[in-house]
Amino acid sequence: METPLSDLSGSALRKLALNELRQFIRLLDTGSTAELQSKKAYLTAIFAQLSDKEQEEFQHLIYMVAKTATSFEDSPSEPLQKSA
Repeated sequence: METPLSDLSGSALRKLALNELRQFIRLLDTGSTAELQSKKAYLTAIFAQLSDKEQEEFQHLIYMVAKTATSFEDSPSEPLQKSA
C-alpha cells in the first residue's frame, strides 16, 4: 500500500515528483490518453501537496529566524575576548 501524499516530507515529495515526471515524459511517446490524463492528475496532486509542505517549512524557517534574532537581541552584549 502506498503512503498518502500528505504523510510524505517535502524532500520525499520532490523525489516522487521527479520520478513521476520522468514517467510522464516516457508516456508521451507510448502511453494512451487515459494514462496521460491519470498521470497528469497524479502530478497535479503531488505538486499541490509539495506546495503546501514547502509553505509549512518556510513558515517554520521564518519562525526560527525570528526566534533566533529575538534571543540575540535579549542577550547581554559583552565585548568578544580574544583567546590566547
